[in-house]
Formats: sequence, C-alpha cells, structure tokens
Amino acid sequence: MPPLPADYAVHIVSGDRDPSWLGADWFFAEPANPYRTLPGDLSARNPQVVSYVVDFVNLSLPPGADHVSAAAFVTTPGDPLTATNTSLDELTMTDKHVALRNLNLVLYHVTPPPPPPPSPPVVTPPTFLLDFHNATPQESTVDLVFQRRNFSGHLSVVLPKLESVSPVEQSLQGMTLTAPDQLDPVVKSQWSEWLASAGKLQQLDGSRVLVASPTAPQASITGVRLPASGRITLAITAQPPPESAPGQRYRFDVTQTIGGRIVGGSSCILAVVEARPKEPGTGGS
Repeated sequence: MPPLPADYAVHIVSGDRDPSWLGADWFFAEPANPYRTLPGDLSARNPQVVSYVVDFVNLSLPPGADHVSAAAFVTTPGDPLTATNTSLDELTMTDKHVALRNLNLVLYHVTPPPPPPPSPPVVTPPTFLLDFHNATPQESTVDLVFQRRNFSGHLSVVLPKLESVSPVEQSLQGMTLTAPDQLDPVVKSQWSEWLASAGKLQQLDGSRVLVASPTAPQASITGVRLPASGRITLAITAQPPPESAPGQRYRFDVTQTIGGRIVGGSSCILAVVEARPKEPGTGGS
C-alpha cells in the first residue's frame, strides 16, 4: 500500500480539488467532483450513503492489475480530520474518519457468435481466487457472507481441500452443494478449463461446488476455520445475467464476519466488455 500524500488532512479539510497534491500513487475517485456532502448526520446508528462514478480505464492501471484500494475520508468543522500518519493500514485501525476497501476488478469478455443465424452474445463467466486472512495468532472461526442484491447472475464458490466447514451441508444459507457435472453447461465448461490450469489447484476441492440461490439477495458459509496467522483461498465463478451487454457493470460484496462483526472482505465489480479479437496465428485468451 503506498503511503498517503504529505499533509493530506490539510488538503481534504480545505476541499482542495487540485489533483497535484495526490502525487503519482493516488487518484480522486471522481476528479470533476471529488467531495460529497452527506445527506444527513452520520453516526453508528445513522449510516449515510454517497456514490461516485469511477472510470477505471482512465486510472492507467498496470497490465494484470486485478484490484484497487479505495480510501474514504470523513471530516466536519466540529470534528475535523487531523491525522498525520501516512500509513493507511495503521490509520484505518485508529482513526474513525478513515476507511479502506479493496475493489476487485473482473473483466467479462462478451463474444458474439458468428452469423447466421443471429444469436445473443455468449457471456463467458470467469473464475478468480479470493484470499481470506487471519491476522491473529490463534485459529479463528468466521462466516463468509456474499451480498448480491445488485447481482442476479450465477455465483458459485469452491472451498479448499482442507476441511474448513463441518459439516458443509449444514453451514450454508442461500447456497446449495452441487456436483460440477450438474452446473450450467457454459459455467461447467469454463470451470473445467480453469480448474485444469489454476495455479493454486492443490488447495481446492474441485469435487464440490457451492452455488448461490439466484433469488437470494444474500448467501453465506458459516463456521469457516482460518488457521492462526494464515489464510484460506476460495475460487469464485460469477456469470452476469443472460441479457448483459458491453458497458454494464455489476457488483457483489464478500464480507468476513465474526459474531456479526465485519473483520474483512472485498467488493467485486464485474464489468462486461467487448471480447478482443484473436490475432492471426494465436491461441485462445
């Protein structure tokens, strides 16, 4: 994580819109209008919502980048941001004015079939890995919650080979245990190809797939055991709804909770893009 810019609190409190103070490692989420005024008083019992439209293409991310870190700052005249610590990891643990989330970027390549006859585009569902960490020196038992109110497409999860949930059938809410050969043909084909080449294959149990209910806005896996000072890796396959078209975006959140308290998680943004044409003499992408 790069350090925060020098004197960031002074610039934020003054509403400085000049992006030059951000340096080379940080960007405004929305440069034309980087600051928002909350619609009401903010407290633990009165959450407020603001939104930003972020164009990740203009961020000039390096090739292969699969996530960005989003930092949010709250300040008021009566309770201003005064921090000087430039370590965002330390700052979020000690200052209520600052929050940090990782946004995972997943691109969907839409490949229209050749005519004739004309057919809807074929949406290829990617599979990606997501790590869940335990920063404590003791084994920890957590719940993994998938919030998908804004995503009605296919969502499935594969656990590590090591038994992390026991028994798995009784640890699922809004999900069902499914054999790979029972998956949708398109999802099954993509999953089989990914499984054959996955770098962390030895850690995953490819014989069982947890599929989220398409009508449930939330799904969860309870009683997941994380080793002391360790992590587990899950494979997630997500397929946008059949009517998806290039330019559309979907989001779902995965939170790591203990007794209902959030201790970690990630937000996944699913962007549907046009498939890149294959160059002559090259294989598949």
